[in-house]
Amino acid sequence: MYEILELLYDYSMRDKRLDRAFIDRVLEYYWNGLKGYLESIKFESIKQDVKDPNLYIPAAYAFLTKQIVIDEKVIEEAFPYRMLNLQMLHFEGFDRIFAYNVELLRTLLHEIDHAVQFKKGSENTESFEGSLMNLCFYPEIEMFGRSELRKYIYLFFDFMKYSNLGRMYKDLSEKYNHLFGRSSPFERLAHIDSNKQVIGLLEMFNADIKKIPKVLKYYKYELLDFYMQGYDKTQEDQAPTVRYIHGIRDLGYRKLNKVAASVENRFDEITIVDDKIKYGLDVTDKEMSEFKRRILK
Repeated sequence: MYEILELLYDYSMRDKRLDRAFIDRVLEYYWNGLKGYLESIKFESIKQDVKDPNLYIPAAYAFLTKQIVIDEKVIEEAFPYRMLNLQMLHFEGFDRIFAYNVELLRTLLHEIDHAVQFKKGSENTESFEGSLMNLCFYPEIEMFGRSELRKYIYLFFDFMKYSNLGRMYKDLSEKYNHLFGRSSPFERLAHIDSNKQVIGLLEMFNADIKKIPKVLKYYKYELLDFYMQGYDKTQEDQAPTVRYIHGIRDLGYRKLNKVAASVENRFDEITIVDDKIKYGLDVTDKEMSEFKRRILK
């Protein structure tokens, strides 16, 4: 993706924000590998969280339509506040617009990663991550991962409202996952993976195009923040994914509990500390402290 680095530099040097042409260029890298899980991109309004005016949602992945939706209006409205925030962090000139453009790129990669997760949960349950994603998206995979005919039967006959699977979808996808928010496994992983991709690009940029130590340091701290999402600072509470699975049991769906138990039985497969924290599993205080030092070095 060296071409993406050159484009980031070109846009930022001209004090220009990333646009549809840039987004199209990034998506060219993913269309073929995500066929059947990411079919198109749409620019339209996204319902915002009115309870938290400080949170803005510029993009989203729609499982049913297999689309990435981007809200250009909310991006435009939030732009001065995002730039002011970067200025308050002492970013000026090229670094400020560059850091902002990297944020937009990370947002796009985050939504692409949801399509990747959906594919893993549907096709690769032999891996731990695939089995975890299968749990997170179990109702969607069962309902929308089937044939087009079955999908439209669910929609036109309102089967979701009256079926056990439909109620499961409402309880898990619309209520429980929404309640868990950024601490849910799929949101944590999308934040972590998209930020790691960005840091990989920034390290190449810093070495080959232009020195950006402040921007690179900023995104390393952002990555650490995403890793820590859902972990209690005192380490007294259970790790986020452990809590997530215990909460799923309380929903009371037999099939869902069976999938949850199979994921929980695989916790011991994850032995590397970095992976334990990535997947939101329990670690010791010492392991956590050493991990934080490694991330920020």
